Amino acid sequence: MNIDNFLQSEGIHCEFSTLAAIASYWNPQITPSIIFFEKNNYLTTFRIDNCNFENITITNSLGEVARTFFSTHNIEIFRKQFTKSNSDFVEYLNKKLSIGHPVPIFLKSNYLNYNKAFRGSISSHCIMIVGISNNYFEILDSFVPTYPPQSYYGVINKNELLDAWEANNRLYYEINMQNISSYSPHFSLLTNLAQYSIDNRIIDNLSNFIRSIPRLFPADIITENIKKICFKLHFDSILPTRRLMLQAAASLKIDYDIIEKIKIIIQSWRKIELLLLKSSFRYMSYNYEIIAQKIIETGELELEVNNKLKSLNKLHTTHKNNI
Repeated sequence: MNIDNFLQSEGIHCEFSTLAAIASYWNPQITPSIIFFEKNNYLTTFRIDNCNFENITITNSLGEVARTFFSTHNIEIFRKQFTKSNSDFVEYLNKKLSIGHPVPIFLKSNYLNYNKAFRGSISSHCIMIVGISNNYFEILDSFVPTYPPQSYYGVINKNELLDAWEANNRLYYEINMQNISSYSPHFSLLTNLAQYSIDNRIIDNLSNFIRSIPRLFPADIITENIKKICFKLHFDSILPTRRLMLQAAASLKIDYDIIEKIKIIIQSWRKIELLLLKSSFRYMSYNYEIIAQKIIETGELELEVNNKLKSLNKLHTTHKNNI
């Protein structure tokens, strides 16, 4: 299996990026931007149940976005639990790899030693197996959660990987690749980028919530839970979706000014994350007002970029109709 044929763009989410890399391996027309912007996946779900900091939801459900793309286009995808022995699983992997099918699996991140980003982390992490040699698995991790994100291609001891896999309930994906090669985008990426790359609700909801934190929660609860907000912003909602917007804009080779503003938006959200972390250790109520205002300002910049994209799309559509 030629690893160079796998998509090597910056990953944005372990499961999403793994499935996108597999799709692109079989059909180069399928990029992360195509998967994400085919529908309106930009809207972030924000919810806090019973005013409980521990029950806060901030997500764009990126794994589900990728799975939905596959199923929408009749690409069968099944998330399964392997119930037979480890030796049977290795035999299954050999069979799949022999016909050029990489296998996505889920591991517990605290078992992984190939990057220090996994130290102290106990979460589910998706990678793909692309080869087997002697006592090692060859893997491709499309999203190592560093800043900026990295990918990793290399080997991992068989027993170490199987231990990490067993700790995460022996989960894997089985994908029928038959219909991937026939897919062709039926929409304009620029049109959908202009239509979908705005979410005023998350700006309003998140800024109002951040502003109210000192009033709703005691300092110890804030310190204990603020990392959860940052984790959700960083790995499954705001930052990944803005990086996808940047990837889409870069692939379209649109105005330099728009691309630079998207980069500023990403940097601004990263700063908001860092301010949240800092404020949780140095508890001062006015810090949260500053952060809320920063979110509003970032939202205004996002609206400006969205308006520029709409104008650009209108100009492009007019030009195309006049040809």
